[in-house]
Amino acid sequence: MVRKALAIGVVMLTLAPAAHLAWVARDMPHFGHLHDDSIYFVCAKSIAEDRGYRILSLPAEPFQTKFPPLWPLVLTGIWKIDPRFPENLKWGMALAWPMLPLFLVLAWYWFRRAGLNGGASIALCAMLALSPWIVFLSTSLESELFFSTVLLAAILATGRASRNTWIALAAGTLAAAAYLIKTAALPLLVACPLWLALRRRYRAALVFLCAMLPGIAWWTLWVRSHLSHARDIVTLYYTNYLGYRTSVMDWHDLPLLVWKSRRHVLGHRRPPDI
Repeated sequence: MVRKALAIGVVMLTLAPAAHLAWVARDMPHFGHLHDDSIYFVCAKSIAEDRGYRILSLPAEPFQTKFPPLWPLVLTGIWKIDPRFPENLKWGMALAWPMLPLFLVLAWYWFRRAGLNGGASIALCAMLALSPWIVFLSTSLESELFFSTVLLAAILATGRASRNTWIALAAGTLAAAAYLIKTAALPLLVACPLWLALRRRYRAALVFLCAMLPGIAWWTLWVRSHLSHARDIVTLYYTNYLGYRTSVMDWHDLPLLVWKSRRHVLGHRRPPDI
């Protein structure tokens, strides 16, 4: 009991810097620094005003076909509570920061599931809580922390899905939700059923597939039926990632694109000063 209380105390202590930052920056003066958060928020405003899933800040207000809608749909609640901008950003902070302790709880379960002892799991959770990027994401309206939390929940549920098809259904539903936050969750469609199939849990694998596929199919059809036909560079950038890349990039530029993307993947940027 003493050891458990000590572990909880350590994690709470490491959460203090992020909590302090969330409080002093509760009006989000850094909003829009990384740009995507402002796009999510303006799309949420469009949904809240019953104008569809559109980018209201662009000419002609095209449909948003680049970012899946689940995170903007969550942000819609902020516009419903308080439609005044930027005053409503304080509600954004109230929504964003609690994702951090929830993420840490799931991370702890994942570390334990991976075979680490309690001390190592707590140490790794503390490192996550003190990571500058994670601290920054917990105080912004970017989708990454929400996505990571749902993704980790889907993976953890898959680990238990071999015992119960209802858990497999929940895992597939969580995986679909992760995909509708960021399409980077697409590999789960193959990885999780394959993991279950290798353990001869074929029914659970099928249930997972049936739960995740509708979300993928729905977003694919939405994009296809609502994609803007405009070919100007601004509209392409905000609505069609592949279209934008092919319009500005020659195949000879591919090595340079890969090299620059590598810097983002490896985290060779620091969070903005707040």
